[in-house]
Amino acid sequence: MRDKLPRRPAVSDGNIDENKRLVREFFEEVWNNQNLDYLDEIYSPDFVLHALWQNTSAGGAIEATGIEPAKKVIGGWLQGFPDISVTVDDQIAEGDRVGSRHTSKGTHKKDFMGMPASGKEATITGMTITRIKDGKIVEAWTCWDALGMFEQLGLAPGAAGPPQPAGQPAG
Repeated sequence: MRDKLPRRPAVSDGNIDENKRLVREFFEEVWNNQNLDYLDEIYSPDFVLHALWQNTSAGGAIEATGIEPAKKVIGGWLQGFPDISVTVDDQIAEGDRVGSRHTSKGTHKKDFMGMPASGKEATITGMTITRIKDGKIVEAWTCWDALGMFEQLGLAPGAAGPPQPAGQPAG
C-alpha cells in the first residue's frame, strides 16, 4: 500500500471568485486598456514577476521585483504591440492562486526585445499563475509561446501564421 501524502491545508485569501475577478480585471485594464498605472492599485509594493523568456531577444527568463520593473516588462509589450488585446480563455482557482490560460493578438508595429518591427500580426498563447494576498496581486508566474510568436513574425523557422486548432494543417 502506498503512503498517502500529508494533506496541506487550503490557503485562502478571501473569496475565490473575487480573486478570479481581480485577475481578469488585471488583464482587461492593464493589457487591453493599456493602463500601467492601474498596477499601483492592484499590485503589492513587493510584487514579484517570474517570467520565462520575456527579457532577451534570444529567450531567457526574468524575475522582476516591485511595481516599476513590472511596468517596464509589460510596457515593452504594449510598445511593441500597441494594438494588443488579451482574452482570458480559462481560469481555475484554489486558495490564494488563480491560474489563467490566455490568448493575445497584436501587430508587431515597433521594436520589441531587440527585434525591429515586422508589421506582422501574431496570436500568442500563454498561462499565468497569480498569487493574491490581502486583495492585492503579490506574485505571478507567466509563460508565453515565444517560438510560436517568433514563427508568426518570420523570425524563426517554421510555418508562419496563427496556431491552428488540433487536427488541422498549419498554413
